[in-house]
Amino acid sequence: MDHCVEDFQSLLEAPVPVDPQTLEELIEYTVTPTRFIHDHLGDHELVRNYTNTPAVNVVRYRIAITGDYPGMHQKPFTVRDIINNFAPRRIVTAMCESPSAGSKVREEGGRDLDVGLRRREGVVANVSWEGVPLRKLLLATGVPESVGGDWKVNFSSRHPNTKYSDPITVSIPLKKAMDLYGDVLVAYGMNDEPLKPEHGFPLRVVIPGHYSDGWVKWLDTITVSHVKTPILQEISMASVIVTVDSITNDRGNAWLRIKGYTVSRAPSSHIEVSTDAGRTWVEMHTVYQEGRWSWILWTGDVEVSRASFNRSKQTIWTRTCDMKGDVRGVDENIL
Repeated sequence: MDHCVEDFQSLLEAPVPVDPQTLEELIEYTVTPTRFIHDHLGDHELVRNYTNTPAVNVVRYRIAITGDYPGMHQKPFTVRDIINNFAPRRIVTAMCESPSAGSKVREEGGRDLDVGLRRREGVVANVSWEGVPLRKLLLATGVPESVGGDWKVNFSSRHPNTKYSDPITVSIPLKKAMDLYGDVLVAYGMNDEPLKPEHGFPLRVVIPGHYSDGWVKWLDTITVSHVKTPILQEISMASVIVTVDSITNDRGNAWLRIKGYTVSRAPSSHIEVSTDAGRTWVEMHTVYQEGRWSWILWTGDVEVSRASFNRSKQTIWTRTCDMKGDVRGVDENIL
């Protein structure tokens, strides 16, 4: 695991991320290549920050865990402490920008840049992460396994590139942080490589099921308290149709072959599609799903009427069903 303390300059020489040009290109990969991943500051002013990253001395780098939860004691951790003293965990999770992030980012000089690919609901990528469960670090500082009350975990970074003097800070409920299945990570690896500087080298937080523009990078302080800081929102459930191709069978019936992806804040059992405003639903076939938090890639064939097939526009509805069979969201796709 000492790969995380490799030469900082070599990390800076990595190529600048580029946008895939189409959604089809995006879903060619079950796990999104790092070169496709734009990753922004957890800040209201999104900054494209590929070159002006903080120069980190990994040997001196510390992350402080502090707070006033009863029985808790402050404890600093070095990068080596985290890598060598705690068993690593790997998770795959979708990264989604919150709706308030908008469709543009701001370059260092202040010029607005259009994002090359407009992503419905702000989906960015599906990424593999390696790190230490936050739960393990909190247990090491005296936080008990079972917690109660309205306690928060605040994540902070004093990254020098923002225009604000205050640190970037977001929070989640302590219950989420201590949930055995919540999978909150202090991450040091991404897509089987060390974190790149623009993605938060050497440490960042990963919070599955929550919008990723609040996953604080260059993490240096974790605080457990009642102090209210902006609560990181859970992601909205969304199913997006990527391609629709017409196919016919031997009898000449009209069929559509539909492909898409779904992101959700909770595990999903299956995706359904309707071409008749929800009167009937057809279950799609899952092509890819890894663990509880990844996106779902799916496909399926749906029969449609000839009149509907010949229209210039087609409206297709999708919905996500959870493990209990409950519908967890309906999306309308006009194609």
